[in-house]
Amino acid sequence: MEPPQAPRDDVGELAYRDLMSEDGNTVYTDAIVEFTDGTLAKFTTAEILPNRTLRVTYTDTLYVDKGYVGDNEHQALTVTDTAVYNDGVWRSVNPPKRGVLMVGTWGKRRDGQDYHTRHPVEADVTADEAREHAKKWLSNYLPEQEVERKKHLFSTDIELGNSDKTARFYMYWPHGIDDDRNIALETRARLNAYHWRPDPDSTPD
Repeated sequence: MEPPQAPRDDVGELAYRDLMSEDGNTVYTDAIVEFTDGTLAKFTTAEILPNRTLRVTYTDTLYVDKGYVGDNEHQALTVTDTAVYNDGVWRSVNPPKRGVLMVGTWGKRRDGQDYHTRHPVEADVTADEAREHAKKWLSNYLPEQEVERKKHLFSTDIELGNSDKTARFYMYWPHGIDDDRNIALETRARLNAYHWRPDPDSTPD
């Protein structure tokens, strides 16, 4: 049986429908909410209630110190807050932004020459999914425990064990490299609408 659908005007077709609340309402995960004043906010979950009230949760990950002083060990813990927005305050719920996870690697070849390569790791991923794919990629070079200890994957150079390689992850979003600004899906589609058909002048004979 199909899960209940939110009104078409409220939710983009690609929005997640991963969860169901105890009341039978659809819960959208990693949702970008567009408010009536045009501002956007990304929430961990967004649930549209029957009276068009929007109940959202926001989860932060805190990396707290763990173990002996000087070991530089951290443990990831989460804190979740909840808020409710009345009808008329919000306009739409959008899917999480998706892009391409990239990695750049550099080092020296056996002949002593420097090299620098870039290639895609995984396409069509959200920021959260990209982090997991980055960990999987790193597991080819580093022990699992060392990979899990890394707090920053996208803002630092990572030495790849004994391979004499260095890597750096970055995201390529629809609007360019590292341009991870939240944009309502309707706005993104409108901005890109002119790409739907090639320019006749650029079509080869």
